[in-house]
Amino acid sequence: MQTALSSAYPDFQLTDLPQGQSLSLYGERGTVLHVLAGQIWLAEAPRLLATTAFSVPQHLRRGSVYVLQTSGWFTVQAEQTTQLGWLAAPAKQPSVIARAATLAKPRMAACAQWLRGALMPQRRTRV
Repeated sequence: MQTALSSAYPDFQLTDLPQGQSLSLYGERGTVLHVLAGQIWLAEAPRLLATTAFSVPQHLRRGSVYVLQTSGWFTVQAEQTTQLGWLAAPAKQPSVIARAATLAKPRMAACAQWLRGALMPQRRTRV
């Protein structure tokens, strides 16, 4: 089924879930889920609190939008016949520090070579 969201975002995926069916998917942090019709229970990947793993299910109704807080497996269970759409998280961009380090490598090598020359002058032999 083509929707305005799927035409605006080519990576937007749709799935229909009959009442009572569940679906387990892997999602990256920042993945957006949109309940287009029906109601679902969403359980994100379990989190650790001290020595206990827990997951608090979220009840989402038609029109609800949810952004995954952590990367991992999440489970969706349809309370009614549901149409669910999701948009994967955008690709991670390298951090500013990583980009700066990549750009600085040639300069760092040149500085290290200059420093070696300044601190350890070449020995000259007398003839």
